[in-house]
Amino acid sequence: MKKRPQIRPIVSGFTLVELLVAIAIVISLSALLLVTMRGVLSSAKETRTQSTILKINTMLKQAEIEFDKAARRGDLPQLAGLKGVLTDEALKFVSYKLKYKYAFPQRIEDLVGFNGIAGTDADDADIAAPPSGFAGANIITSVPSPTPPPEYPYINSWMGRPDPSEFGAGLQCDDGAVGRLLQKRIAAGTFIPARHNPETESAEILYLMFSESSVYGVTTADAGDFSANELADTDNDGLLEFVDAWGNPLRFYRWPTRLINPETGIVDPADPTVNPYWDSLSNVKLKDLPAVYDQFDPTNTLTDQIRRLGISMGSTFFSEGKANTTLQNVIHTPNTYQTFLIVSAGEDGLLGLEEPTNAAELGHLGAPLKSIRDAVDAAATVTDKETIIYDSVLSDNITNLQLDTP
Repeated sequence: MKKRPQIRPIVSGFTLVELLVAIAIVISLSALLLVTMRGVLSSAKETRTQSTILKINTMLKQAEIEFDKAARRGDLPQLAGLKGVLTDEALKFVSYKLKYKYAFPQRIEDLVGFNGIAGTDADDADIAAPPSGFAGANIITSVPSPTPPPEYPYINSWMGRPDPSEFGAGLQCDDGAVGRLLQKRIAAGTFIPARHNPETESAEILYLMFSESSVYGVTTADAGDFSANELADTDNDGLLEFVDAWGNPLRFYRWPTRLINPETGIVDPADPTVNPYWDSLSNVKLKDLPAVYDQFDPTNTLTDQIRRLGISMGSTFFSEGKANTTLQNVIHTPNTYQTFLIVSAGEDGLLGLEEPTNAAELGHLGAPLKSIRDAVDAAATVTDKETIIYDSVLSDNITNLQLDTP
């Protein structure tokens, strides 16, 4: 009778079976370790990004307090074109809003003076009826020569926008400090508009505000608190921008009113105090905000007065439409709560919001991405709508509203 063959050890003290089991265990542990390490690294990057956002948020809040003090002292533009058109109270309201936009810019259009035109124009009367599209010699209408190299395809984004090379022109120019700084940088060759990517714009302007000019009590020394890992020139246009720990530019929205009040309406019309768009990016639910209206118009009368006036005058400036000559573009969505929004797109690098420069889709007001809005609008039930939002690329975004009280 034959003896059964024995499994001979190939390593002293181990059989082949035991060795294979050991290898399988090592592989499993290695996989778990890799997953764990990825999670640890991701968590560390989230923490670093949160720290950057909180520092910027602190600076903005400090500047806002000082701005409000200055505004209450009567340091507001006169806006001659609106005198006699609006009541004194409504005129003060519009003046405050325009200066607020001027003080906390998020896009190139915000750097021009109160007349909305880059370069010399001391007459603010045209604010009552801005020229169509702000057309003029100071608007880019063609690709500059020489044509930028193909690795910088961004120049088309300047079409129809103020020409930054004309900021600060003339003795009576009312353009802001950052606009004038851009013009000087172009002249010196340290800002190259042809390489500029609009996705970096709000983060670049935000950094310029605090790094090279004093903004309402926030000095350049405060900007020195940011490390090299929090700054980058990702589009190689010569301007540094605030970046998250994944190296992607942050975005800044001054008045994200369309995040609260999407153009197509609240997700659940039966309960307007619930809005998953806002709730997914804030630790304070919409229903728990102090009031879902404009803090500077608590009686909800001034913007209504302005809109009614637009109907009677036929003036596009006073209407709520999308065009860049209307109230919603010049200021923001009427009768809607607003607060600063600073956003990182998170680990996936996908923002889920329209860019702060995309006024055509109300991105300057923090509108959710059109593809997300369209999917939500097409969903049959409120539950389906909420699921779409919470499963969208918005879900891993990191914001100041998740870290601080709005």
